[in-house]
Amino acid sequence: MGLTYILAGVFFLFNPNINVVDVFPDFIGYLLIYHGLFGTSFLSDQLRQARDLIWKLALITAVRTVSVVFLPYTSDTFTLLLVFIFAVLETMYALPAIAAIFEGAYAVGTRLDCESIYDVIHKKKSTPRGTVTVQIERAERLKNFTILFFLLKTVAAVLPELTALQLAEDLSGDARWQLPLVACRPWMYVLLGLLVLIVGIVWLTKAAGYVKRLRRDSGLREGTARYFAENVASQPGLMAAIRMKKVLFLIGFAALSSITITLDGLNVLPNIIPAVFLFLSFLILMPYDKGALPGLILSVITGGFSIGNLFVQIPYFSEYTAQDSYYFTEAAKMYTSVRLCGMLEFFLILASFAWVFVVFCRAVKAHTAYIGILGSEHKPQYSADARRKELYNSVLSRVIGAAVCGAAYLIMEIASYTVSVHHPEFWIASFVVSVIWVAMAIRAMVGAYEDVYQRLEQNY
Repeated sequence: MGLTYILAGVFFLFNPNINVVDVFPDFIGYLLIYHGLFGTSFLSDQLRQARDLIWKLALITAVRTVSVVFLPYTSDTFTLLLVFIFAVLETMYALPAIAAIFEGAYAVGTRLDCESIYDVIHKKKSTPRGTVTVQIERAERLKNFTILFFLLKTVAAVLPELTALQLAEDLSGDARWQLPLVACRPWMYVLLGLLVLIVGIVWLTKAAGYVKRLRRDSGLREGTARYFAENVASQPGLMAAIRMKKVLFLIGFAALSSITITLDGLNVLPNIIPAVFLFLSFLILMPYDKGALPGLILSVITGGFSIGNLFVQIPYFSEYTAQDSYYFTEAAKMYTSVRLCGMLEFFLILASFAWVFVVFCRAVKAHTAYIGILGSEHKPQYSADARRKELYNSVLSRVIGAAVCGAAYLIMEIASYTVSVHHPEFWIASFVVSVIWVAMAIRAMVGAYEDVYQRLEQNY
């Protein structure tokens, strides 16, 4: 049933967040919970909805974790903006996900006749008419407590950052009597963090106890495993469609986040962001093609190098522009390292995208074998294999088109470290090509879904 994964995932969610800093990254917890819900979700529409919401939460919190790299170089108001955006997004998906998980669990409990899901206890209560037995559903109480805890955790992350809204320079006559709220921020971190931690430990204890009690219900485990084996695992095409839809989504986001947007010479979207999306893509592709393993390693190297390259570029662009390297000797010496590291970073992301497309096309080719072509068994002149090959070639042509555009864009980014020294307007051409590349990549992923994975999911 995946309860062990859910139990492990819960552990990553109980701790407080300091703005976007998370000691136990939430996205790891959400990925574990997603994996734990996967098998059981086929028994309930609510759990399917929860599974999709948890996946979106994993992506949102993964980007939030990566955004930590911006903190040393941003203002307090920008940090507030980051925290507020992620708080709104996480709340939008977390609250419906919590409700869907519990409602879906109740549906499974009814379907398999497992009362353990409701976690019912009976207590005796004295009334004017005598002692009566009261039935309490602890699962429903846990649902309400979970919602309360997540709201508290979100509010506690946002409140200290609101101190950035106080005017830095107040020229009014009463300004000398005002308390600078920014000075209170460290204490707010401590007090609110301690409050969240205390409530989080209580929530973790209750949630872990509930999951452990479910693990002891043999009827629940056996019923879920039997249904999954008979109705889901026996359909490899359906399994492939569900997993590969995530890959299509991730590759599209990786392409979108690879667009270079510079601010004072620095890329606002460092390549660690698409590297994270590509890493997750390779992770899902691993069961279908062992060639995904080198891609995992390559994406990790790309992400690490992207972070390291920031520390090379920041000292230079804090004092100079790319054009200054042509006029000043000291700038020219510093820019040599900036140019080499920048070119290598974009070469690594180019290699990562190239390899993910190779592994993706291999997986698609293998998955087309699961497509049943209606009518082929009654019409000898109609070749099912030829139709499958036609569908694969349609996907392949779109992927090749996207790969060519992506290569052109990333090669232009590699060249920009040299060309922009003499032609600073070069970024316009690069940006135009990047838009074409993103459009082609999204078109390729949508085409793969319509031609192959929609057919597998809906069995036609």
